[in-house]
Amino acid sequence: MATAYLTNEWREWITENLSRGCDPKALIADMVKASFDPGFASTTVFGYLSGKISPLASGYAYDQPRIAQGNLIRTPDRTVRATLRIEQPIVVFLDDVLSHDECDELIVRSRDRLQRSTTVDPADGKDAVIEARSSEGTFFPLNADPLIAKIDVRVSAINLFDRSYELRDGSGIGVGAPQFAPRRTLYLSLSKPFTF
Repeated sequence: MATAYLTNEWREWITENLSRGCDPKALIADMVKASFDPGFASTTVFGYLSGKISPLASGYAYDQPRIAQGNLIRTPDRTVRATLRIEQPIVVFLDDVLSHDECDELIVRSRDRLQRSTTVDPADGKDAVIEARSSEGTFFPLNADPLIAKIDVRVSAINLFDRSYELRDGSGIGVGAPQFAPRRTLYLSLSKPFTF
């Protein structure tokens, strides 16, 4: 899992390297190699560079929201409603991302593909199934078929940062059957590279 917070050591490292004139893109690349989320690394380094983040700041540094602004988000094929927004931490509740028929279709397609969820074994770093985690899940790669491609485009439109950022192909759609519940949950995620 990518890191999205700074320790005091990382704050000092960023401040020191920027004051030495190091290339911000190189700092971001080093942070990503050290398992930082690319968006977090970019926002943080450029936040320090622009003075928006104080070198003395401590605690969690919040990312810029990656969800399009406004209460109505227009996508190529529908309007999605943002019914609640919280700035810190960033929380956005979205309504009408998928139609009832799309949800039903994803559930039908997922039934035969569900596999037990795993955790990472701290001893060897490998995925392991444990009895305490009874959830199941499956994954649809990007653009796996026309329905998935349509949903990928819609989620991409919702996740636009702003015009200075370029949208990357994301990480696909995951469907999960949570622990202790007889329902299905849809998890959508996208990643974005940064262009400067």
